[in-house]
Amino acid sequence: MNIFEEANDLLDNFILNHLVSYHKLRNYDYGIKNRTNVSQISKNMSHRILYEYDIVEKLKKLDKKQKYTDEILWRIYWKGYLENHKSIWFEYINFKESSSNSNLLRSAMNGKKGIDCFDTWIEELRENNYLHNHSRMWFASIWIFTLGLPWQLGARLFMRHLFDGDASSNTLSWRWVAGLHTNKKPYLATKENINKYTVNRFKKTPIRISNKSNFIKNSEHMSNKIQIQKNFSNSNILLMFENDMYILNRPQLFNSYSKVYILSNRFINNELELSEKVI
Repeated sequence: MNIFEEANDLLDNFILNHLVSYHKLRNYDYGIKNRTNVSQISKNMSHRILYEYDIVEKLKKLDKKQKYTDEILWRIYWKGYLENHKSIWFEYINFKESSSNSNLLRSAMNGKKGIDCFDTWIEELRENNYLHNHSRMWFASIWIFTLGLPWQLGARLFMRHLFDGDASSNTLSWRWVAGLHTNKKPYLATKENINKYTVNRFKKTPIRISNKSNFIKNSEHMSNKIQIQKNFSNSNILLMFENDMYILNRPQLFNSYSKVYILSNRFINNELELSEKVI
């Protein structure tokens, strides 16, 4: 069985056995030993081993509540938004770390903050290269509004360790939590919400949210879609990137080129310092 068959089997198993309860259970993080309430196909979507539009077609008659379909559409939306606002990406990767944050940042990245949930998620991120989506939101909120750390450094931490790290979904989701994507409407984690949706797995969750006056000021980003050059002097070579491995319906495309190259993220994402496991 190849990787494409494995990914589709994982998706089909989720649809057959767990899709019906997804709308009720999707926000619960039961821990690494029980992930049946979510599909766990995100790493395959991030590299387009599973193609978003194929998944939506498969779900049209099956996802009665449309909650799972909505999650797929969010990923498509993030991709389109970042494509049309590329200055957000350049601003993010060019962010310079402040030395004044060094001690706080070090203790946070090492999971030594004394906040049970946060410290556990750091360990889970490093060891399993995955976090439940709801936990990612809580984590980001604590990182930004409890610890007062820059969202850009948290986004880099996720990209370094997540197997499903996706430039658009990750960057814009962190900005959404910070209140930058929705104009001063941040996502604020609360002890009650965390306790409810983790089924009281954590004992020490002292969530302290900073005053709203300290919320991050948004910057204006013009729509600046990249212009595509349509005519090339030598067009018999095709370049593919590791985040678009969708090949199942492309034999005719491949046959029209003399060579096909796939560029590894080791070479195109050096500024993000990806971990060896992710590479």
